[in-house]
Amino acid sequence: MAQSRILIDTNSYLRIASVIHPLLRQEFGVEKYCIYSLPDLEKEMTNNLELQSKFKWFMESKFKENRKNILFLSKKQLQEIEDRIAFLIHATKNLNLFNVSLTDIRCIAYGWILDVPVVTEDKDMTKLANEFEIKIIKTLDLIKLMYHAKYVSKQKLLELKKYLKSINEYPKSYDIFFNSIQ
Repeated sequence: MAQSRILIDTNSYLRIASVIHPLLRQEFGVEKYCIYSLPDLEKEMTNNLELQSKFKWFMESKFKENRKNILFLSKKQLQEIEDRIAFLIHATKNLNLFNVSLTDIRCIAYGWILDVPVVTEDKDMTKLANEFEIKIIKTLDLIKLMYHAKYVSKQKLLELKKYLKSINEYPKSYDIFFNSIQ
């Protein structure tokens, strides 16, 4: 069975990667799910001192090493992605989605060309993706997928719950899921 790739955006990565490690390029479940990030993740962190301060673990060597596992694409795919990025930039203006960053647009373009779901919590990014029928997975749904595939344990999920609360990134919608596993 071929790998079922999943692309994760920066914010979702930052919410779960410090607890669920290694996160990237690790197959799990019968479907051989495998999570990837974009190289843009490094650039986004390098350019944002606030994120660097909040997520100090990001620069630790074990996380840096895991992020080296990026998607390998053909020149044709890369060109198609660049074409879609230009198209999506124009679409964000037409749809009045001014909060979608270039990195978000790039992530959607990858998802579109590779026909893989994108993990995000970003509302404007989700609206843009939905406009072009690009599959979006919420972070919680990814966590559930990992748990049900036995990639993460109950204990690991409890650690994640504690971590999300400590960084003030704990949506109320998570309570139902996390309470159900206790």
